[in-house]
Amino acid sequence: MQLHTSGTYQSIIRLMFLNLAFLISGKVFAQSDNPFEQGIEYIQRSMNHKADSVFSLVLRNEKDSEVRSMAFRYRGMAREALGRYSLAVSDYNQAIALDANDIELYVLRGKAFMLQGEVAQAEKDFQFVIQKDKKGPDGRQALEFLADVSMDEGQFEQAVQYYTRLIQLEPKKGKYFYMRAMARLKWMETRPDYKTLASNKQAACKDISKSLQLGYTYAQELQQEYCGD
Repeated sequence: MQLHTSGTYQSIIRLMFLNLAFLISGKVFAQSDNPFEQGIEYIQRSMNHKADSVFSLVLRNEKDSEVRSMAFRYRGMAREALGRYSLAVSDYNQAIALDANDIELYVLRGKAFMLQGEVAQAEKDFQFVIQKDKKGPDGRQALEFLADVSMDEGQFEQAVQYYTRLIQLEPKKGKYFYMRAMARLKWMETRPDYKTLASNKQAACKDISKSLQLGYTYAQELQQEYCGD
């Protein structure tokens, strides 16, 4: 699975703070010896077994709560990438216990719950994030995961609502128009009464057209299949 975070920029900022924390505490490393830089580099290179080992070593030796929270975060990300979802959830739990105000941790834990099949727990985390970060990157990520869950669970009407909210937040992202069209079309397949309304197909085709206008070329096949007439 692809690793999701709120972005490389946030990771860089966190790493800068960690370097500062190490300097303050007297832990001065040569760049190649900095365990966090090394561990994050392993994650970026998909060497997640090594990342797991690096952050486990940090956690055995480190007492500072902020550093430990970040180590649990990154070890959780490595373990999630390895498919060790229950261990990833455990790491995110411990990171949250140390830093409950870090909203991104709830996104990460929600994703791990989702991959583990714990849909109710995942939705709980994502809804919490949306309440705390209605328009920010973590809130948008949580909304996208909620839409994904709704699609997987066959709750297509709910998925349409989530994608509509995402479009309101990012009106120039073609993927969201495409996914809303997909949700509308899936809804039509499961609801004969819905399928009889021509306006619903028109709405889906309008979304597909908008998606293509915004450069989302994956929508071409869908347009040919459903909107050729």
